[in-house]
Amino acid sequence: MDNPHSGGDPLGLMMYTKEEKAQKRIDKIVDEVLARAQNGELKKHADCHGDTTHGFTDERVPEILKNPDAVYQSQGQSGNFLFRKDNDIAVVYGPGAKQGQAITAYGESGIKGDSGAKALGGNPSDPGKPVTHEDVVEGRIPGKLGNLAPGVQIR
Repeated sequence: MDNPHSGGDPLGLMMYTKEEKAQKRIDKIVDEVLARAQNGELKKHADCHGDTTHGFTDERVPEILKNPDAVYQSQGQSGNFLFRKDNDIAVVYGPGAKQGQAITAYGESGIKGDSGAKALGGNPSDPGKPVTHEDVVEGRIPGKLGNLAPGVQIR
């Protein structure tokens, strides 16, 4: 008799745990964002303009999303994704109705913006602060309502 706990699941009958289902959904969203960026089909949220992109060019956000150095999931209530490339991040909606849409970007390729100037001092038009792995996992990225929640690296 075959052991249902070993080998593959050719009939697709295996039951997944809640955690496995959540991970599959996360992987699917991240894969879709990467694929759309590769194809030049970036989905921006309607509010992703002006100061919310912190002075990033329309080219930089897709560059970050196409080939990130790391991908994180926020541990905040939203579960948003942070794609980090060099010293910049692009923030993308996590699971839900807006999943996969770009929200904002932070880092040295842009400017501080209002929230960065409020949190770090200086003017909104000053160059952005580099964003490191440690900044993401320790929740040290300023946002409009305080620092973004820490992120856990998922890729």
